[in-house]
Amino acid sequence: MDRRYLWATRIGAAFTTAALTVAVLAHAPIGPLLAVCCAAAVVLPLLGAGLWATLPAAAREPGKPWWPWVLPLQERARSRTVDVADLVLKDVTGAEHTCVVTGRLVPAPPEPGTVVEAYGRRDRAGRPAVRQLVLTGTGRVLRPRVPAPARLTPVVAGATAAVWFAAAAALLVLVAG
Repeated sequence: MDRRYLWATRIGAAFTTAALTVAVLAHAPIGPLLAVCCAAAVVLPLLGAGLWATLPAAAREPGKPWWPWVLPLQERARSRTVDVADLVLKDVTGAEHTCVVTGRLVPAPPEPGTVVEAYGRRDRAGRPAVRQLVLTGTGRVLRPRVPAPARLTPVVAGATAAVWFAAAAALLVLVAG
């Protein structure tokens, strides 16, 4: 999980706590107040459990608490393992370029000395990131595959932050109404 999601979730939780405090102090109607809190109490553990399921085994040790509603607030929710490998490619002029491959090349990485066409763009650090390799001799296409849990994590983390902010907004609407 990206650090931005982690901080968005923490900020959303703080806003929700502040909004709940304001709602109670402003004597908001108890029925809608409980409905918002109960909805968040049902959805947040489900999202936390989904995030917990995507953690690597080392982060899911039995001795570590993982309460689902607070897991997205914890630093260990960021512990994802995705293979990142350097691939040295030589262009037609003979210059070597170190490219980054995020994920596993499927079906298998090319043999050393194989002629390939590389497609991709530069990553945030300015290094070429490979999105696709085409073996020129056979025309076979190799693409890096990122594991499903690593792709699912940003979705769950974003949904968790959205639920915290939605709960805060709903509580503030109750206060205003």
